[in-house]
Amino acid sequence: MTNDTIKALLNDTHNGFFRKWRDSVPRPDSKEWEMIVQEAGELMKKFGYEERANQIILWFLDELDERSKRRYAEKR
Repeated sequence: MTNDTIKALLNDTHNGFFRKWRDSVPRPDSKEWEMIVQEAGELMKKFGYEERANQIILWFLDELDERSKRRYAEKR
């Protein structure tokens, strides 16, 4: 990947995708997860399904999933 591609990847995944959801992750059983997963897939497509890009995108997706599980486990 070029420097510009890496910069775009990190900007889109952190500043766009992750920051959009980080403080308002939905419940684990919410239909909103379909939208979140779709957005992650669109990012993967945008970056050509490049392995390192996918790993970063999946890391952010996993982080959101873990936050959701922790947040709503405490409120049971």
